[in-house]
Amino acid sequence: MGNAQGKTPSTKQTRGIPAAPQQGSKPEDVSAAPAPVSPAFLDEEMRTQWKLFNDLENREEAEAFGLQRFLQALHDHMPALAGQQLGPNLDDLLNDQLAKIDITDMYKGVHLDETLTLKNVTDLIDSYKRKTKLHKAYVMQILRHAATQFQAYPNIHRVTIAPAKHITVIGDLHGQLDDLLLIFRENGLPSPDNPYVFNGDFVDRGKSSVEVCLLLFCFALLYPDAVFLNRGNHEDKSVTTKFGFHKECVEKYDDEVFVMFCHCFRYLPLGTLLQDRRIFILHGGVPRQPVKLEEMMDIPRFEFDGLRHTNKYMKAAGTKLTRFERNMQLISDIVWSDPRGENGWKESHRGAGIEFGPDIAKRFLVQNNLALLVRSHECTPLGYTYPFSEKAGLMVTLFSASNYTKASNMGAIMRIPSDKKLAPSFMQYRAKATEHDFVGANLDGLFSVILSSRDALLAAFEAADAAKTGAVTSAQWREIMEATLRMPLDWASLQPLVTSVEKNDTVAYVAFLDRYQSHAATASGGDDKKVINRLYRHRERLEALFHTLDRDGNGVITLEEMQEALEVLNKHLPRDMLPFEHPDQLMAALDFSKDNAININEFLESFRLHANLTVQAKWRRAKNKLKAMHHLGMLKIVESSSVPVVPLDEVAAVVEHATEAA
Repeated sequence: MGNAQGKTPSTKQTRGIPAAPQQGSKPEDVSAAPAPVSPAFLDEEMRTQWKLFNDLENREEAEAFGLQRFLQALHDHMPALAGQQLGPNLDDLLNDQLAKIDITDMYKGVHLDETLTLKNVTDLIDSYKRKTKLHKAYVMQILRHAATQFQAYPNIHRVTIAPAKHITVIGDLHGQLDDLLLIFRENGLPSPDNPYVFNGDFVDRGKSSVEVCLLLFCFALLYPDAVFLNRGNHEDKSVTTKFGFHKECVEKYDDEVFVMFCHCFRYLPLGTLLQDRRIFILHGGVPRQPVKLEEMMDIPRFEFDGLRHTNKYMKAAGTKLTRFERNMQLISDIVWSDPRGENGWKESHRGAGIEFGPDIAKRFLVQNNLALLVRSHECTPLGYTYPFSEKAGLMVTLFSASNYTKASNMGAIMRIPSDKKLAPSFMQYRAKATEHDFVGANLDGLFSVILSSRDALLAAFEAADAAKTGAVTSAQWREIMEATLRMPLDWASLQPLVTSVEKNDTVAYVAFLDRYQSHAATASGGDDKKVINRLYRHRERLEALFHTLDRDGNGVITLEEMQEALEVLNKHLPRDMLPFEHPDQLMAALDFSKDNAININEFLESFRLHANLTVQAKWRRAKNKLKAMHHLGMLKIVESSSVPVVPLDEVAAVVEHATEAA
C-alpha cells in the first residue's frame, strides 16, 4: 500500500505532548515546522492582531447571514418568483445526469472505475498536482455514490482506533489543496492502518475547494471504516453561495455540480466519537442546553438549513421552541459555536451558534463521560491551541489551513494514539508568508468596516461633541469606535494605524472620517456622492436585487425596476438609517448613456470604478513604502511564526507617514 501508513516521526516529549515530526523534503510553497511551537507563546502585539483577524472574519460571516436572510425574503415574498423552480430536481440529477454526459476520446484526463480503486484515487491526486480537471461525468459519479453512502451514516461516527496505532484529525482546510497534499505526503494516505477524521469546512475561501472535497469523498468511499467526515458550518448551501464555493463550481463545471455537492453536505455526520479514548470531535462547539450523545443521534440532520436556523430565526419562533426547532438549534450550535474565557454562554456575534465558557464544555464532557473535545472552526496562529489553557485541558482547537487568507498562521494536524498511555501529538506547517502581510490584510479589512459604518460613526462623534469643536478626546474616540463597530479590540494600539492624534490628545473626527469615504466622480457633486456612499454597504444586496428584478433576463434595469429594488432595500434598512427616496436621482447619476435604462453589468462596473476608496489608495502607498524599506534593509523579514516581523509601532509609523504624505 506504499506510503499509506505514513512516516514514523521522530519526537521528543514537551509538557506531555510529543514534538512534531522533523521536516523532510518540502514542496516549493509549503514547509513543515522544524519543531512544535506552544500556543502559549504569543506576544501581546500578535495577540492584538489575531483578535482583530478573528473579529473581522466573524463580522464578515454575520454580514453574510444578513445578506442571505435578505435574499431568502426575496425568494419567499416577491410575487414574480412565486412557484418558480430555482434549481434542478435532485431526483432527476441522481437518476439521469450520468446518462446525459458522454465521455469522448477528446478527454485526456483520469478515468475512474464505477467502484473506486486506490489506483483511481492516486491517479486523481497526480492529475490535480498537474492542474488537470476531472471530467464532469466522473465528478457526478463520485457525488452520486457519496450521497448514497452519506445518507446511511448515523449522526455520530462511533470509532475504535485499534487495531490501528493512531488516528489523525484534520481541521479546516477551506479549499487549500497544497495543505492537503502536504498532509498526505508527511502523514501518509488514508488507509485502514492510517485512519483520518476530517473535521468540516472543506470548502470556501480557498481556490481548490472542488478538488479538496472530491479527494475527501473518494477516500471516504474507498475506506468507509477508516475515513470519517464531519459537517462544518461551510458545508451549507447558503454559506457556500457567499464565500466562494458556488462560484468555483460554476466556473469549473456548472450549477448542477454545485447542487449535488450541497445534497451531499446535508447528510454529513455531526461528529466523531473515538470510543477507546473518550474523545469527541465536532466542528464548532457544544450546545447551549445540556444534551447527551444519544439525543444527538436522533436529530434529523438532513433538515438543517444554515440560513433558516440562525439565532435570529429562533428568536422569531418564540421563547418556547418545538422539538424540531430545538433540534435545529442543536445543529447550529454544534457547527457554529466558539469557546470564550468566561463561564456561561451567550449568543455568538457570528449570527448563529453561541460563545460558551469552560463550565459549559465541562458539563458536556461530564454528562457524556468524555475526556476531551476536539473542535476546529477558528483560525489560530500556531495551528492548534487549548482555548481554556493547556493545563485545564477540556478542549483543543485544531486548524489545518496554513496561511489562511494571508494570515501567516501555521496549520496543524493532531495524531491520537490508540494506546491510552500516550498523549496526542501535533504536526505544524505553514505556507511561506510574512507577518507584515498579515497586518496589511487586517488593516484592509478594518478600513472596509470603518468605511461601511462611516455615517454611524459620524453621528456618534457629533453626539459626543456637545461644543461642536469637530474633535473628541482620544478616549472618546476609542469608546465610540468599539461601541459603534461592535468590535472589542485594543483600540489604543490600533489608533495610530488608522488616525492621527493631536498634541492635546484629541482626534479631529471629520478629518479622520474623510479618509474613509467613497468618491463618486459625478458632475453634480455632493448629493450624488452621498447617495453612492450610502449604497456602498449594500452593493451586494443591490446586485442580487438587480438580477432578481430583471425578469426578462436581458440585463437592463428600468426606472420602475430601480424603484421596486429600492423599496425592498428600504424595508431591510435599520430604523436609524434614512430610506432611499429618489430612484430618479440615482438613475441620473449612473445612466451615462442617458437612455433611461441601466445595463446591470455596466452599472456595477461603473459603481466599482467611481466608488474609489481613498483609504485603499493611501494604504497601497503605505504597503509600497514597507516594501521599499525592506529592500533598503530597514526591515528584517523572519519566517518563524513565533516572532513578529514588523512591530506594530513600526508599522504605525510607516502607515502614518504614508498617509500624511498622501
